[in-house]
Amino acid sequence: YINNPGSSKPNVTTNKDFSSKPGEEIQFRPQKIKITLRPGVPVTFDMYYQPAKDFPLDMYFLMDNSYTMRDYAKELARQTLKVYETLKLLTNNVRLGIGSFVEKPALPYTDTRIRKTYAFKHHLSLTENSTLFKKVVNSYYKDVGSNYDSPESGLDALMQVMKCQEKIGWRNKSPTGEKLQSRRIIILATDATYHSAGDGKMVGAFKPNDMQCHLDANGKYDDKISRTLDYPSVSQINHVAKENNYIIVFAVLKIVTNVYEALAKEIVGAKCVELKGDKIVQIIKDHMDPSIHIPKPCENNKCESTQANPEVKISATITATDCKKVTSFTINPVGIVDKLSIELEIDCECQCEKNNTAIRNKDCNSGGFKQCGVCKCDSNRSGDTCETNCSDKEALNMEKCKHKTDAVYCSDHGTCVCGKCQCYTEAHVSYFGDFCQFDDLKCRKNCRNDRGVCKQGKCICKDPSKWTVDKNGEQWCDCPVSNEKCIGPFSKEPCSGRGNCACGSCTCNSIDGKDYYGKFCESCKDCAKQLCEQLADYAYCNFEKNTKTDCDTRFSQTPVNTVNIMNRTEIEKLDSVTGCKKILADENILVYKFKIDDKTGTLILSIQDELESPPIADIWSKYL
Repeated sequence: YINNPGSSKPNVTTNKDFSSKPGEEIQFRPQKIKITLRPGVPVTFDMYYQPAKDFPLDMYFLMDNSYTMRDYAKELARQTLKVYETLKLLTNNVRLGIGSFVEKPALPYTDTRIRKTYAFKHHLSLTENSTLFKKVVNSYYKDVGSNYDSPESGLDALMQVMKCQEKIGWRNKSPTGEKLQSRRIIILATDATYHSAGDGKMVGAFKPNDMQCHLDANGKYDDKISRTLDYPSVSQINHVAKENNYIIVFAVLKIVTNVYEALAKEIVGAKCVELKGDKIVQIIKDHMDPSIHIPKPCENNKCESTQANPEVKISATITATDCKKVTSFTINPVGIVDKLSIELEIDCECQCEKNNTAIRNKDCNSGGFKQCGVCKCDSNRSGDTCETNCSDKEALNMEKCKHKTDAVYCSDHGTCVCGKCQCYTEAHVSYFGDFCQFDDLKCRKNCRNDRGVCKQGKCICKDPSKWTVDKNGEQWCDCPVSNEKCIGPFSKEPCSGRGNCACGSCTCNSIDGKDYYGKFCESCKDCAKQLCEQLADYAYCNFEKNTKTDCDTRFSQTPVNTVNIMNRTEIEKLDSVTGCKKILADENILVYKFKIDDKTGTLILSIQDELESPPIADIWSKYL
């Protein structure tokens, strides 16, 4: 009996239409939906965005007022009217403001005795008067400041612009407190990097930034306080920007774009653009259009509202991974307060369980009832069809099927029958133990199935006379019982009588002060001569052109040995071998070399194909 309910379609409970009515703008819908999810089953729903007509726009220019930024301030002044007209194309409700920054007025960043500087100065509150804005722009940069180091107080100034809402003139929320009365944009223009939290300690500003407004009556960030409070952290900037729906654009020179691109990624809705003196208007036009940009699934990786197609459809997919109770969450575009509230219900029960459709029938042997096609047994019955009848005492002992602090019976790998676990056996795994707490997965992975079988998690060898436990104590039937693999090619004893054979490999000993080594413990510091003597007659047998089979038989050597006949040049080039010589009866010398392959244990014997002549004694040299 299988019940596969799937997930339900989204139920839209609130879907107010788009509106451009002042104070009641609606730019994002629907507003509320309810979704019932089944774990692992995705549900897709649609959202729509359309910018309200003539939605108020507040834009504040935060300018770096150091000497190197003078040219850009002049260009901004020249293009003020163009800036204003560009914004008017987006909405007829535009207000502009401006402020500037340099650096905290303290050593070692600057010397106020010889340099003019300040952390932030507010020059003009947001206003619709473009003529006044142009006048202020034309005047503020004529009194530039300077500092010693490259980074400046841009984040310090940015925090004041966002928190001093009344003095800057940001339009606040509507009387109901639900809607912002403007779209808020800050353009921070600079050619330098920024100071952040921790840097203020250099000037004695040990107190963390309090994220509060500290402008004096003249609109200046109070010098005393700025020398006391540290620069804000990036996370503080992000928190305030996100909480108050600010969109921040870092308009910077190319030499610092990589710094501000990284910063923009840490601030919700922030952007970084290259500041070019002749393209300030274009920057605003390209980046200030009140549109929504979503990576996917929109065409060309961009969802954009245009005059021809003002409404944007955004599709999203949600999937529950488990049965955790997630009640609700919200989605909202950056820069506006409209949001979508999603109420979730995670469905982890079949409908037959919810509706209590239990039916008693004979399929459960009159000892229980059937629910969703499965027998639910009475307290004194057990089994898949409630076929086992337990005594009252046994039935009350069901807790005996729980392992220690487990909440489930038989570790969820078996059935509790009258206080005892009956463990499951499945195609890929079997469970065992008093509480079915063990499995044979490790055994099945390691046990050589051609030599053994898994029982109760142990590998039982089919032929114990041939295979046994390995040297690590695990029984995977891969250790030979015989010592044959420990007997070297020229020895009759396991490990040459100098070590212990375990699981087909030798562990060498130290005997009479000699440390033995090698695959068969055949080697030691002074063993070369002995090994050469053992192989001398066998090597000469092969040199005399006898067949290898005859020599193997005569000298009790294994037929898997390798014998090579080489010329003098070839044998001299051999590496990692032991060199030997045998002086024959006629005093000629047989040259041969050998090695034992560490992997296979095979003897590799190389014999020079010609004898060496004995050395000629120089009997006259001592008389010369």
